[in-house]
Amino acid sequence: MSLMRTRWAAIGAAVAVTLGGGGLALVDAAKDSGDRPVTVFLDEPCRLRDTRTSQGVGGRTAPLGPAEAYTVKGTGPSGDCNVPADAVGLITNVTATDATANTNLRFYPTGGSIPETSNLNPRPGSPPVPNAVVVGLNGLGEFDVRNFNGFVNVIIDVSAYLVDHTHDDRYALIDHNHDDEYLGQGEIEMTHAPGDWVPDGIINTPAGFNYLPTQTKVDGSGTVMMPLSGPASFGSGEIEYEPAKVTYCATNLSAGAFIDRVTVQPAGIGAIGVAQDDTNRVSPGCYDLAIDSGALSGSSYVLILETGGAGITILETVTSTWGPTG
Repeated sequence: MSLMRTRWAAIGAAVAVTLGGGGLALVDAAKDSGDRPVTVFLDEPCRLRDTRTSQGVGGRTAPLGPAEAYTVKGTGPSGDCNVPADAVGLITNVTATDATANTNLRFYPTGGSIPETSNLNPRPGSPPVPNAVVVGLNGLGEFDVRNFNGFVNVIIDVSAYLVDHTHDDRYALIDHNHDDEYLGQGEIEMTHAPGDWVPDGIINTPAGFNYLPTQTKVDGSGTVMMPLSGPASFGSGEIEYEPAKVTYCATNLSAGAFIDRVTVQPAGIGAIGVAQDDTNRVSPGCYDLAIDSGALSGSSYVLILETGGAGITILETVTSTWGPTG
């Protein structure tokens, strides 16, 4: 199952979906911050259930009976779907057919209260009755379909699912380097320009260090540093952020050149802590230095990259990921 992920932004009259009272409600996405689910659309809808005897998608081959609450697993391998376990709701198209009596169907998270309003109202002899249904899931990824009267078959197709996400519309919550991944809740990604690299004790100076249009070059063993600027509100008293990860890329490690050690350390009065990676990087590529929450504290931060060997190291733009402190 392939996915197309989307993020809501407070632009125009966009609408987001939020959980509340055991169900799902639509709210205005112009609200500037808070925990609200985002929608992840499937490239193609998948069939979660089809209770018709001739179909039996999801394992059931009998209609729902009178006053029956049928529990459906909405996440993981289920029917023809495989929705991720972190989904908190589903956007579905439901069709009711073969009703033997006037009835109604109600969808709600398993274990929750039965809604006062119905989602579908099939009648005997009527053609198949479709309707769009947004349903929340319980902690196990389940929801119930309750049939009021008689017998009725139910077909459930999933077009999208909802996942929790923290919105902070002051910043772009988009992971530019990993198009199919989400940043964590509240995390913000910052890009640092190559010109921010500064030399510190390059052996082969002055020719050993120069700026390329999109890269920084170190010729021979030495050290370069880059200030890591955080989100605009860092230290402003609104929301304070701390670095959670730094991604650095080397496009060239030639003639025995290697990255010897990478360090992120805080600066300023009362700065404490250090995050370090001593792994020798001998192949070009992008590497992550993860930083535990609370490991560093300072009014500013700097990335220090030490190179080894006599060859040429070419470094690209650095990306840092920041999360709220605490």
